[in-house]
Amino acid sequence: EDRSHFGSRQRAEIPLLTLSISFRWLSITVQAMVVFASLRTTFITACLSVIAGGVLVTKKQKPPHIVLILADDLGSMDVGWRGGSIKTPVLDKLVTQGIDLSQWRAHSICTPSRASLMTGRYAHHTGLQHAYIMPATAVALPLELRTMADHLKEAGYATHMVGKWHLGLTSWEHTPLERGFDSFYGYLNGEEDYYTHTTWADGVVDLRDGCDIVRDKNGTYSSKMFMDRAISILKEHDKSNPLFLYLALQSVHAPRQTPPGWENAYTEIDDKVQRVMARMVSAMDESIGLVVDALKEVGMWEDTLLFFASDNGGPTFEGNSNFPLRGGKWTMWQGGVHVPAFIVHGTRGILARGTEFPYLGHHMDVLPTLLGAAGVSPEGKGFDGKNLWPYFTGRQDWKELEARMLVLNVDQAYPELGEEPEWSGYAGIHNLHWKLVLGHPGFPDGVCWAPQGNESMRGLGVCDESNLRRAPELQDRTKPYLFNLKEDPSELYNLASEKPEIVASMQELLNPHINSAVTPLNLLKSQRTRSPKAEEVMKANNAVTPWEPCKKECRCPGPR
Repeated sequence: EDRSHFGSRQRAEIPLLTLSISFRWLSITVQAMVVFASLRTTFITACLSVIAGGVLVTKKQKPPHIVLILADDLGSMDVGWRGGSIKTPVLDKLVTQGIDLSQWRAHSICTPSRASLMTGRYAHHTGLQHAYIMPATAVALPLELRTMADHLKEAGYATHMVGKWHLGLTSWEHTPLERGFDSFYGYLNGEEDYYTHTTWADGVVDLRDGCDIVRDKNGTYSSKMFMDRAISILKEHDKSNPLFLYLALQSVHAPRQTPPGWENAYTEIDDKVQRVMARMVSAMDESIGLVVDALKEVGMWEDTLLFFASDNGGPTFEGNSNFPLRGGKWTMWQGGVHVPAFIVHGTRGILARGTEFPYLGHHMDVLPTLLGAAGVSPEGKGFDGKNLWPYFTGRQDWKELEARMLVLNVDQAYPELGEEPEWSGYAGIHNLHWKLVLGHPGFPDGVCWAPQGNESMRGLGVCDESNLRRAPELQDRTKPYLFNLKEDPSELYNLASEKPEIVASMQELLNPHINSAVTPLNLLKSQRTRSPKAEEVMKANNAVTPWEPCKKECRCPGPR
């Protein structure tokens, strides 16, 4: 036979052989087809779920535990992962395991920023957009605004808060236990001694465990005290139920006080102010590591979503660095509103690991995003913020946010001639390219505290408090300041006169917010005047204490 004949005969016999084998192994073949179909379905589902490094969270997955850690006054260059010279190994490692939110924004001072974080709204839609709540003044987050804890509690979460509140304490109704939290361990005002836990304004204790005044922690540095409580909450929690822990650190707000065990650190830093600040930052980093270790120890880490950020930019006059950004806390310069932030999940694949998110996000986005992660629709809840969970998990294209515009603030209290004009910037708006501020962005206005060994632009402008008050530039709130953030990230050149068309188009976008802004609750000087009753109750208790009775039944007893 020739090869062509053999080949044709062989081809003819193959179907008969296949048919014979198929009948013999029919049951096995059918079973294999079923298995293959199942695997194919699973594979296709996985492919649809794994997009841009993220795995979709479906309704069948249980809600994650949520740990929200808010640092106080931490500058954008105070952390290692942004290129700073202060050692923050815990935070640096967590960033590599999650998403670096490299363009995250906040309001430029504590109360407005916390109001935005807790409500999912711009501060100018809460009434707390001006300055901060001063001690013994009857200003608080309006009761009709639901907090993050309210929403998560409704979603089945156990809700706990440790640390700084600073959203008002006129009555117990305005404090954490009546704003959605199951427990509270911390302080109600904005500033106090790290060791004695007494306020600088009045010298009285401001530390509560629920309703009770805590007087036995004199000498215990607040980082240890708060971390001990946070770890205790984690160890006592039934991990089959979702947990929300809001850890609002005192660190690294003034006063500058070296933590125990850090007295010999950073001796290479010549400037005493920066040296103490470096110690405080590294101690904070170490304490956060203890919380992460505890989450792993109790078996909760793999089910935990952790969000970390600073409440506002760092105050340069306290040794914080926002380099190379201009300005800091209290100002509408980038140094006041561009903050370090990241999000991480304990399980690989839920979020894109080691990824930079280069688009604008804001503290008002945190609440709707966490609800999205918990499987709760944030729609129809009155948020200004955006649910970023679909972007973090890859279900929506990040580039959709490329043109996003964010409002910096609308503060009608600016300026009040002769009354603390340092609360600067009347209104502002920006995207990744352009930024418009009406009214001087404020003081300090320097590009300050370059990392050790980098002297470029060091000390440019005002870095201390010398020009905070009564600067003539602060008196005209109509003057536009326009900056090209792509080409001039340090905001050295005001282009308003050169680009009037951009000023006009951005002001058109800003005007609806100017029109919708509510009147600041502390607009008038009389609203920032200390209450005689508050002082009386505080003196009687030798502690910061709510002074007005509740209008409903509260968990804590009324003033006494």
